[in-house]
Amino acid sequence: KCMPLCVPCSRGTYTPEEGSHECAKCPLGQYQNSSAQTSCLSCGAGLVTLETGGSDEEECVCPSGTRWSNSSSSCEQCQEGLSCEWSPGQDWRVGSQMIPSLLPGYFALKE
Repeated sequence: KCMPLCVPCSRGTYTPEEGSHECAKCPLGQYQNSSAQTSCLSCGAGLVTLETGGSDEEECVCPSGTRWSNSSSSCEQCQEGLSCEWSPGQDWRVGSQMIPSLLPGYFALKE
């Protein structure tokens, strides 16, 4: 019962209990792209979210040290000598191409 005012939980949040007075952020590895929900949706196998409160499936990314492979449609280990870490402002959505950085002590050959 809503007394005096009912407010739906926004995207990225949920409340599993009737009569709750607040909404909880979706935990890491989950998101909710609709309002007024009682649970969050899980990211695909092997995917995580970088922050709690994910509000879109595009926030599901490969974990640190891995990168998305379009050929296998899954996260794969970063190659030796490369760092696969997400940088602020980088497009981190699944299917986007992470540009790994070269680690100290390694060099790249021209193709």
